[in-house]
Amino acid sequence: MMASAQLPAEHLTVGMLPVAAEFDRLLRLRVRDPEGGEETEKVLRVPCFKPAAPATPTTEDLRCLAPLERALRVALAAQQLCLDAETLVAAFAPLLKEVRNMQGIRAHYVDLSHNVLNDLFGTKDISIDVLELPADLRELRAEVLELTVESAALREVPEWLGEFVHLELLRLDGTLCDVGDEYMNDVLEELPASLSDLRALRSLTIQNFSALHILPESIGRLTSLEILHIEGCHPLQELPGMSAMKHLTSFTLDNLQYLYIWSLSDLAKLPSSIGNLTGLRDLRIVSCRMIMELPTIEGLMSLETLHIESCDTLRELPASIDALMVLQTLHLNLLPNLKALPVSIGALIALTNLNVYFCGLTDLPSSIESLTALRTLMLSQEMHPDGRALKTLACALPALRLLQRLVLFGVCEDDVLALGRSLKAW
Repeated sequence: MMASAQLPAEHLTVGMLPVAAEFDRLLRLRVRDPEGGEETEKVLRVPCFKPAAPATPTTEDLRCLAPLERALRVALAAQQLCLDAETLVAAFAPLLKEVRNMQGIRAHYVDLSHNVLNDLFGTKDISIDVLELPADLRELRAEVLELTVESAALREVPEWLGEFVHLELLRLDGTLCDVGDEYMNDVLEELPASLSDLRALRSLTIQNFSALHILPESIGRLTSLEILHIEGCHPLQELPGMSAMKHLTSFTLDNLQYLYIWSLSDLAKLPSSIGNLTGLRDLRIVSCRMIMELPTIEGLMSLETLHIESCDTLRELPASIDALMVLQTLHLNLLPNLKALPVSIGALIALTNLNVYFCGLTDLPSSIESLTALRTLMLSQEMHPDGRALKTLACALPALRLLQRLVLFGVCEDDVLALGRSLKAW
């Protein structure tokens, strides 16, 4: 299982300073009781922060001075009257609210992960699951920048989540871990179309929802998205959005830099418009066992890493791989039906790392000798010990003058002799 995607450091929000707990926001959570399994309610305190560097007051800020002054007069009058503690708290509440608004104090991060909820309940061995996103959360729609939800019992994601117009990171994880056992959410079946309204979203993680059979087509309109991580959603048979955007110019996914497609065992086809993601730098396709071929990829002009693993039925790589002129790492692992590499692979002039493990290759293309930038080459011939892959490599080695690391598996005696002669000449 892969760790969830995170925003690169340069995209994280600016430093925030913690403030007094009186400014914290409260969320009423409906959760499943860890003991009896019944539903119960608990209050979670969400810490608030203010910007580390105060901004210049705007005209709107100045308009807030009047209600701030009124709230201050009310609070001071209540204090002078020596009222009881409960009344004083109620009298000061409006003042605290106005101060919070004036200073830009916001609940930027909402974390509904198992670690946070377990601390709230004081449990260690049993994970706590939220049943739904708390209605109070909607009141923070103008504040929240990052939202994490971990729950194997989450029934739905509400439409109003699309109102979080400043949200930059959304992580939805259906995993539940209890005393060494791991479970997936099997009740969440769909996500709301309103996710397309999250126009500031840069990182989206959706993982481990075993009943999620479709993603909204509108996800393709997340124009600020840089990281998309989909993992462990086995019923998904189709990826949305990208194929419908081929003719759009103002709504594209050109900003997407990281695309991770993980454990989608029923996914039979990737959308053709993946080949149009001109800003994509890292593409990883793992455990998608029904994919037989990849779409054309000549448009991936920024791709630096291509990682394909455990795709049992994949038969070939597209010949258009020669267009990946900045590709540095090609990792192919556990692809038993991949019988050959395209001859065009020799055009990958920037390739420095080539790893081919446990694939169905019987030979290598002679064009491999053109990969003169290679620093690391790892090759396994264990599935076809009588193949010619290592013999072809032996012929190519003298041309790979920059090679620093060579790792081989499934080497027979004849291959050792051929490689030895080649290395001697090298």
